[in-house]
Amino acid sequence: MDPVAQASLDRVLAAVEAERALSEDLREHARALDRAQRKVCVQLGQVHALPLSDIPAHLDVVAASMADVREALAQLAAQVPAHEFYRWCDIWAGSVRSAAYAAALAFYLGTGGLLSKEGTERVLGLESLAPHQMQLTTDDYLHGLISMVNDLPRLAVTAVIAGDYHTPLSVVTLVKQVHAAFQVLNLKNDALRKRFDSLKYDVKRAEDVLYDIHLRGLHKQATSDDAATLVQRHGASDAMLARLCGM
Repeated sequence: MDPVAQASLDRVLAAVEAERALSEDLREHARALDRAQRKVCVQLGQVHALPLSDIPAHLDVVAASMADVREALAQLAAQVPAHEFYRWCDIWAGSVRSAAYAAALAFYLGTGGLLSKEGTERVLGLESLAPHQMQLTTDDYLHGLISMVNDLPRLAVTAVIAGDYHTPLSVVTLVKQVHAAFQVLNLKNDALRKRFDSLKYDVKRAEDVLYDIHLRGLHKQATSDDAATLVQRHGASDAMLARLCGM
């Protein structure tokens, strides 16, 4: 073979091999991120079996585990070549969406409010990373938000079982607000649009729980302790955000 052609072929083969090695390295770090976020999601799933009074202490455990997610994201970002985020981001998009879901749900459990995209970036430690290497895309944030809302009707049911009749009202309010906000968006027929369609079922499920509470007059049986706990939760946004950020 002509020496010039051989040299050109060798460079191409070397580039392919380097790209394969980089891909495998990124996938390995993405798996570490996936393990970290799964641990947090498992811990959040346990809140459905806890009384309202035990949730604040449990959120401390969740906040501690969130540090592992931040560390995994930082290590992953360090492996991403400069200005190549969008070339490789599909490898870890699912894990980032789950991490965003976990951050949003933990924030809701602590405050009864909605975690903003900027707040989610702080919880995940992304504000300190170079955006061209690691960032929270709007799509990933919205996917995480939808996952969080999908979980709220179940939370309303378990709250009623535990004798908490205030949480379902908070759930219905938030689910309706998120559903209304998504209706403003001009979504195409993609994965986000299909997931948005699920929100109308979440609204119905949450409203059914609230309807049953009022139909049976159970909302009148709420204790003053439950009300006080709810007020404390709703007034702790800044403190909760700081807890989740490890401050």
